[in-house]
Amino acid sequence: MIRAIFSLISCIIFVVSLHAQTTVIPETQGFSRERLKRIDDYMSRVIGEEDISGSVVLIARKGKMVYHQAYGQRDREANDVMQSDDIFRLASMTKPITSVAVMMLYEQGKIRLDDPLSMYLPAFQNLSVLELPSALKGVESAESPITIRNLLTHTSGLVYHWDGRLGEAYNAEGIPMGLVDVDMQLEEGVELLTNLPLAFNPGTRWNYGMNTDVLSLLVEQVSGLRFDRFLKENIFDPLGMEDTYFFLPDNLLDRLAVVYDRRDGQPIERVPEGVLQYGQNIYSVDYPYGEYRSYFSGGAGLSSTAYDYFKFLQMLLNGGIYEGKRLLSPTTVAMMTRNQIGKLEYPDAGYKFGLGFRVHTNPSESGDVWPVGVYDWGGFFNTRFWVDPENEIIGIIMNQLYPKGDLKLHQTFRNLTYQAIIE
Repeated sequence: MIRAIFSLISCIIFVVSLHAQTTVIPETQGFSRERLKRIDDYMSRVIGEEDISGSVVLIARKGKMVYHQAYGQRDREANDVMQSDDIFRLASMTKPITSVAVMMLYEQGKIRLDDPLSMYLPAFQNLSVLELPSALKGVESAESPITIRNLLTHTSGLVYHWDGRLGEAYNAEGIPMGLVDVDMQLEEGVELLTNLPLAFNPGTRWNYGMNTDVLSLLVEQVSGLRFDRFLKENIFDPLGMEDTYFFLPDNLLDRLAVVYDRRDGQPIERVPEGVLQYGQNIYSVDYPYGEYRSYFSGGAGLSSTAYDYFKFLQMLLNGGIYEGKRLLSPTTVAMMTRNQIGKLEYPDAGYKFGLGFRVHTNPSESGDVWPVGVYDWGGFFNTRFWVDPENEIIGIIMNQLYPKGDLKLHQTFRNLTYQAIIE
């Protein structure tokens, strides 16, 4: 009898803890429950074919979750079943959070978007740029300074380690990409960028790069707070993001999903701990719990759950507010989520870039199912989200897979989400 009572109490505690994560009947939000089950069928297939180990997906509409499911295994070797509150390495899904932090300072009047970065980070004065766009040959003085807007829009001239001209130099210089446990402070790692030339003059091209790590140092300098503390006090705590960290506490490590890789159409294999290199990308899977805990990468460092990230996205979809806590004004969110690069070329047809997000601008060019105005982004380990303001939809898919080969998991998940809309 005592054991039965204890079990009942445990179940009640479990239900109460998940109350905030309760989903609603899909039809109340214009989704077909039967059609959403096609997601289950698809996820079962890719797990059965050993394309992934497991995944968590979340779909919300008008502020209500209609789907929040876990599939497969968090750790195949330990036979641990994936849970909906498991934790994933966000990698570049950290970038939108950092961008919001920057815009909070903008709203406080502490920065302006067209301020030269060197006003706040003097090491970025007098930068050089490659003379030729196609080769690492010769440098000249940059024609204009990097601005905060350049960093938010990835038009600064900074690149990543896979860049064909500067990537090897980035690695040789020891510039951290945010995905390796490193024994250095944020300022030390970011300022290594100033030892190398820019790939192009600021504002003249779009190129994905180390911009958001620089922004995290900017937040530190302007706010006077260490970057992780700024995020906790100004974003995570107000939104109730209780499972979002740069470096996970020990009591959360058993919820961190294992990373697998998938190459040449072969079944997935567990990625070992330690520093690895694939092409020009240097990364490790143990950086969320490594020995060194001092480099707070605004471009790649966070780990979180689908539910925590939903809260962040719902705040944006609500125009900057979530459950009575306002982080940004609606005008600022609108500015962040529209085209901010003008006529500059973006690599994905039908898309442009805002202040921290890819923005859908032309469905006839993209061929994608969602409407104009959708903004989205993803992460190195195959996480992805989108926000659809027109239909008031949020979609999140989390798994841990790198390299992913030709698996188009998030595209299929997106299509299966939209086919389930019935009104």
